Amino acid sequence: MFVYGPVPSRRLERSLGVSIIPSKMCSYSCIYCQLGRTTIMKAERESPYVPEDIMKEIVSTAEKNAGNIDYITFAGDGEPTLNKDLGYLIGRCNEELKIKTAVLTNGSMLSLADVRSDLMKADAVNVTFSAPNTAVFEKLHRPHKNIFFEKVREGVNKFAEDYSGRLMIEVMLVDKVNTDREMLISLRRIIDEIKGAEVLVMIPTRPPCEAWAVPPDEEKIAEAINILNGTGTTEMEIGEFGLAEFCGAEEAITEISARHPLRVSQAEMIADKFGKKSVQEMIAKKLVKSVLYRGERFIIPMSLSHESVRSGKEKRDE
Repeated sequence: MFVYGPVPSRRLERSLGVSIIPSKMCSYSCIYCQLGRTTIMKAERESPYVPEDIMKEIVSTAEKNAGNIDYITFAGDGEPTLNKDLGYLIGRCNEELKIKTAVLTNGSMLSLADVRSDLMKADAVNVTFSAPNTAVFEKLHRPHKNIFFEKVREGVNKFAEDYSGRLMIEVMLVDKVNTDREMLISLRRIIDEIKGAEVLVMIPTRPPCEAWAVPPDEEKIAEAINILNGTGTTEMEIGEFGLAEFCGAEEAITEISARHPLRVSQAEMIADKFGKKSVQEMIAKKLVKSVLYRGERFIIPMSLSHESVRSGKEKRDE
């Protein structure tokens, strides 16, 4: 399944998610990733799927959810710009569906002209840029060996020079990694160079793959928003999930949580839509697991590598 949702989004309202990359194929292995550690580390583009198969699913789901989608968002299981058919798919969506398109990217591939060309077609592009220097970049993102901080910075600036859509720079705050005042001031100088960007300050609101990758306190968050001249998007998303393409609660909860870890209350709401009273049966059958994070329980698939979150035993390398 390539398409999921619509899901409520803090950035893009009602977002129809499209995953065009095999699970956990990425150029980074971010310490805060809600989908677990990267298992397929890549820095080269490929065509992992038949584009027409993806389009059929996008069109079918969009038609079932007509009037309930604000953006078709290419994101999902890994880094979407690793799929070299991305530009073609965005173009087809623009032509056939007349729904705004968005891409959530870590920015690692923007040094490539063909990637920049592909993203020019999107109505909105959200680029992660959370580090002021190489040391912090490597600690936060654990990038592929061929991805370098200065190349990423250069690529983001090149893209911004020519892009006319909505450009969002996402800064993910992780306590004691990129929250020092001097770091934030340095990061502000770098972001100020990016033409026409709005700054979104975020924190890990769902269970990260590393237990120690936690948000800073509220005072630090407020300081970061002020220094970065950004908008805080640190609250949990609210709203209902699109379920039209699913046959039952188990399929819906498993598929959605694989890309978008669910609070137990959200999973219960989905189960109720299908007449199933509880997700406890799914947990007992080991289809999903429950993870405690910041005082709240989340549902994620058994396959996701959140061992350090569950056990809390893994420590940060100092």
